[in-house]
Amino acid sequence: MCRQIDVRKKVSAVYAAGWKRFDSEVPAEPAVVSGLVAVLLANACRVGAPGLGGSRNDGWGLKCTNSALKALELREQAPYVSDLRAWAIEVLDRMRGLEEELP
Repeated sequence: MCRQIDVRKKVSAVYAAGWKRFDSEVPAEPAVVSGLVAVLLANACRVGAPGLGGSRNDGWGLKCTNSALKALELREQAPYVSDLRAWAIEVLDRMRGLEEELP
C-alpha cells in the first residue's frame, strides 16, 4: 500500500493480485482511506524507532507514517483527518524521542 500511495499517488477500492491495478480503477471511499491511515499509524507505533535496540524497525515505522500523511493529502475530505494528522505527528515525535535516547 505504501508504494501505491507514494509512487502512484492513489488508493483504489480494489486491487488485482500482487497489488496490481485494475483497468477500471475506482478510488477508495474517504472512510476507507481513513481506516487505511489508522492501520498504517498503528503499525508505525508498534515497530518503534529506527535503530532501537532489539527492534525490527529499519525505518518502516517512519515509512508507514509518511505514507499515512500522503494518503490524507489524497483525500482531504476523509473522516477524522485532523485527528489522524495529530496522531501522525505524535508518532513522529515519539520516534524522534526514542532516537534521542539511543546511546
